[in-house]
Amino acid sequence: MTEALPSAQKKEGEEKQGEHALSKSYTRFNISERIEHAVLLVSFTILGITGLAQKFADSLAGGFTLQLFGGIQNSRSIHHVAAYVLIAVSIYHIMAVSYRVIVMRATLSMLPLPSDFVHLYQDILFYIGKRKRKAYYGRYNYAEKAEYGAGVWGRRTFDIARAWGGHPPGRPCFIVTHNVPQEWLYEGSPFTFVTEGVESAIRQAKQAAGEKDVVVCTASVLQQCLSAGLMDEIHIDVAPILLGSGVRLFDHLGVAPIGLESIRAIQAPGVTHLGYRVVK
Repeated sequence: MTEALPSAQKKEGEEKQGEHALSKSYTRFNISERIEHAVLLVSFTILGITGLAQKFADSLAGGFTLQLFGGIQNSRSIHHVAAYVLIAVSIYHIMAVSYRVIVMRATLSMLPLPSDFVHLYQDILFYIGKRKRKAYYGRYNYAEKAEYGAGVWGRRTFDIARAWGGHPPGRPCFIVTHNVPQEWLYEGSPFTFVTEGVESAIRQAKQAAGEKDVVVCTASVLQQCLSAGLMDEIHIDVAPILLGSGVRLFDHLGVAPIGLESIRAIQAPGVTHLGYRVVK
């Protein structure tokens, strides 16, 4: 037997649910990664400040900075220590990233690459009329990387990818599932498991992303979002190969047609990038 809540009770319940959701926090970096980046930032900043102060010791700003660090000798000592720390943490950072990529099989598809800056330059030329076509993008273009705020994945993809070795393609990462894997429930886990359905996952992802985009990354979640009217845009990369099996991207959508407006069609070697806005 199902019972509909009276409007007042329903509104009160939604307000409490919204307050509870807003109070949640989502982990982009775990504790060790935060410490690592903080030490990199602090050591680099101190190195730069003390170095510039010694370089321009005769200037007003340089002399004032040297006094703040206890004189020229103390500034040199602090400068040397900051340099040693920066070198040590940089080596650790390279080793940590190498371990995540080589051993843990972490993906780097969302990291900025030199090609992103080339694509940006080519797009600028296109928009000012100096180039006939836009840049050829890879799986994610520079704008999508900059606008990425959170991702929503299905449990099947999560299992197939073996949880990406604990390093999902982007963070925060929300997994829609019926059964939460207990081994990934710990402080600082890169995953947020949602058992209340797709609508709850999208709502939480939007809160975590702020003004940035929420990316839906699996077919089953996409289908549910389309049926529920939660999708704004669809971006598809079409490669010249026919798969014999797998989950159909547009399946189980119901009988009502869903209107799409074309917003992007870029043909590149070996792939065609298509973009559609969902008509609501």
